[in-house]
Amino acid sequence: MQPAPVPDSESDRLQELESYQILDTAPEPQFDAITRLAAAICGAPIALVGLVDRDRVWFKSRFGMHPTFTESPRQGAFCAQTILGDALFEVPDPAQDRRFLDNVLLLPDPGVRFYAGMPLVSPNGFRLGALCVMDRRPGALSPAQREALSNLASVLMALMEARRLRQSLSQLQLEQDRELELAVGTIDNMVDSECLRDPCLRRVLIPAGRFSGDVIAVRRKPGGPICGMVADVTGHGLASALYVIPTVQAFYKMCAKDLAAEVLCFELNGKIRQLAGTGRFMAAVIFEIDARAQTVSVWNGGMPAALYLDPVGELVRKWSSAHPALGVLPDEELEATFDTYRWRTPGQFLAFSDGLVEAALGFDPTASVLRVADILQGTSAGERVDRLVRIVESFRRRSSQHDDIAILALDCEQLVRDLRNA
Repeated sequence: MQPAPVPDSESDRLQELESYQILDTAPEPQFDAITRLAAAICGAPIALVGLVDRDRVWFKSRFGMHPTFTESPRQGAFCAQTILGDALFEVPDPAQDRRFLDNVLLLPDPGVRFYAGMPLVSPNGFRLGALCVMDRRPGALSPAQREALSNLASVLMALMEARRLRQSLSQLQLEQDRELELAVGTIDNMVDSECLRDPCLRRVLIPAGRFSGDVIAVRRKPGGPICGMVADVTGHGLASALYVIPTVQAFYKMCAKDLAAEVLCFELNGKIRQLAGTGRFMAAVIFEIDARAQTVSVWNGGMPAALYLDPVGELVRKWSSAHPALGVLPDEELEATFDTYRWRTPGQFLAFSDGLVEAALGFDPTASVLRVADILQGTSAGERVDRLVRIVESFRRRSSQHDDIAILALDCEQLVRDLRNA
């Protein structure tokens, strides 16, 4: 036996073959279709797709061979000789060719006595293996069959290239998904870490995609009142979510300083205007709830009306938008007056973004906010958020148009109860 020489740049060729991630993979219909077609065109009982690895030839597709025949030694292999050139490699009778005397395919089963193979050449010029046909008797291909086998090899190489591209895209998508999940967790942690945890508060964020441009931030001020913000940054996705971070961090810092609600509103407006180069602004409901004074003070700039419901779900008070969104006006034109309601019977304060308004049957903000109030009539404080979430889920099943949704519910009755037990 005369072993086939090793091609030039063999290490680079093997690296190229490895990049296709095809060795030792399961059969695939597209490859099997090509070997069946090659066998039919060439009138051969056997057709193989052989890839030349370091010490073996591995067969991706095997027409006319036993399913367990998956590889053969590289030494003395037909494909090892085929990859030494760019043209069709044809052996009329391998039994008479000393290069293949020890080839396992010459054994009585399968008893190969004719071989013709076309090298599979990658776009980078590396010969990775061969599309070949074999017969059990000596022979030769016609010119038309040789041309057809060459064309099929080109198709096969294009199929391998497309397969590699799909795998690369899948890997890229997987890596991107991992990075996005990390980004989601990081942003959520930065926005959420300082938010109030208290039985009086329910908050729900339902993003349209992975990231939300809606935000809920709530903190108890050192003096005792609870200050909060339900906001909606223009746009969707990662860009809006990133815009939220510095705004929320500024909000928490100002709450920690126990700034008056009006000052906080001015400071937020200035912070957002600093970021105005992005062309974004932020609709917001800013509120302060004082259980000792039994008051709810609200500033609404561009958001759906915030609601105050009594213990049986009747609408007692609503705060419609009376101002432009934050970041639209310079500070000297901004009116930061809060509308204050003093309750007689503790109820529940509700604020939400326009994503919920759209889900509540309609796009007219006024009518839809009243619709939200109607839906909640006769409900207890503990069940209202869950009812609104069910409305959102039903809406999303019916519509492909989704917006970020934020819902905040703050139970003033619980605040008063906690104050009395303190």
